Amino acid sequence: MIMKTIFKNKSHELVSCIENLKINNSDYKHVASELFKYDFNDYNAAFTINQVNVPEGSYVRLPIYADKCCAILMLWGINNKTAIHDHLNYDGLIKVLKGNLTEISYIEDENFIKYEGEGIASEGAIFPEDLGGIHSVVNNSSEISVSLHIYHTPQTSLKGVRIFDIENKKVAVLNDKATSCSWNLPEDNYAKITQL
Repeated sequence: MIMKTIFKNKSHELVSCIENLKINNSDYKHVASELFKYDFNDYNAAFTINQVNVPEGSYVRLPIYADKCCAILMLWGINNKTAIHDHLNYDGLIKVLKGNLTEISYIEDENFIKYEGEGIASEGAIFPEDLGGIHSVVNNSSEISVSLHIYHTPQTSLKGVRIFDIENKKVAVLNDKATSCSWNLPEDNYAKITQL
């Protein structure tokens, strides 16, 4: 009973924090600083993450804040790997709230893109998404992983994000209908697909 009360109080505190950030028109650094204080249990109590259906091999985006910047909870399904994608128009920070994620980084070269390196982030770790960076995110856990992404943009959609297919040397630009960085979306979710 005591633990339920603590979780309930923390979830109310988190919701109040988000409301205050909106009222105060907070900047990117302040939003990240405030929202990164909370853990998975807090976000789960406030947004019932455990009740969201996340099919194996996919992920779900839950925008929770949008003003000068935005905050999005990402729920990573088992065996999920995003398409390789860029952050051409904005940078950000990621905090792993539950599970383990691998970030695989790439760089553009004169031919296309090439592998640059990778790193594993465990629960509690915070890592950057660089402006202009190209990467893929993989859920390494045997269960759903959850991360909080704070982006230096008010845009919560994936409009303008480029995704890359190394095997077939293709690049696509997502539009505002896209729900994930994937090559398995309906055709009308892509603004453009280019075969190189």
